[in-house]
Amino acid sequence: MAIYPSITKLDRERMGKFAPRRIRPKKEEAEFGAGKKEYLICPKCSAAYYGKCWHHRLGEGKHFKHEERKKLNFVLCPACKMIKEKKFEGSIEIKNIPAKIVGEIVNLVKNSAKIAFFKDPMDRVIEIRQNKNNLLITATENQLAKKIAKLIKRAFKNYARDCEIKMSDEEDIVRIKINFLPKK
Repeated sequence: MAIYPSITKLDRERMGKFAPRRIRPKKEEAEFGAGKKEYLICPKCSAAYYGKCWHHRLGEGKHFKHEERKKLNFVLCPACKMIKEKKFEGSIEIKNIPAKIVGEIVNLVKNSAKIAFFKDPMDRVIEIRQNKNNLLITATENQLAKKIAKLIKRAFKNYARDCEIKMSDEEDIVRIKINFLPKK
């Protein structure tokens, strides 16, 4: 499959129905830049960057050869950097939670955050803030926030009535509002 990034709109009009229809897909490197060749280690969480992605640890020597040790640098990983700068990509606001299930929701969020972190070291729940019968949960990834909201809605379907998911236009932030209403 060939990708034709150099064909302009005018060229497409001239070619008519014979013009290639595929355009270059958005890649991860467009968001984060090209992959780095050196090994990076986060001093805060010990996540290691090699093979163009972040891992939980450097690996038992299979990816890290003796002659390549000169390329080792210590840099905050993107998740730790977001936490330090108080940024987030997903927030879940839960209102009117019955007092008897607040603890269960917090445990559900913590457990799903542990599972997500185990799969990918960049997926983290930053904070769970509780005010009376409301919760505010922030996460480093918008997909993680959506997944947690779906878990809450499915687990507490007798209580959760409204679930509103809004994606921000200018940033890559998802804001989710779940409203718990008493059962009628």
